Amino acid sequence: MVHQEETVPLPLVRSAPVLLLTFVFAVAIITEAALSFLGAGIPAPNPSLGNILFDGKNVIYNAWWMTVFPGITIILLVLGLNTVGDGLRDALDPKIMNTKRKRKSIKVGGRKRA
Repeated sequence: MVHQEETVPLPLVRSAPVLLLTFVFAVAIITEAALSFLGAGIPAPNPSLGNILFDGKNVIYNAWWMTVFPGITIILLVLGLNTVGDGLRDALDPKIMNTKRKRKSIKVGGRKRA
């Protein structure tokens, strides 16, 4: 009896590292901003989103935009990375592509729906 090794098909696996990579980048942005805000990240003369938030904390009543805009930037960066990762996962996952093809080929009223 010949023993055959089972192999994992690469198309089923290639979407997972892409999603993980975009998630790790998003977590790195949040971690860097949090550590810099607390003073444990990038040193103060160098600009980072956490340092900008920390500098804006002291003048929030007079210059609210110094805190609001860096906060919005962090939110948009993280949401953008997660959206890109989700889109790449959908584009690379063969199960999702097959489901979309099946939906397109459903007949409606005797005709194939486009």
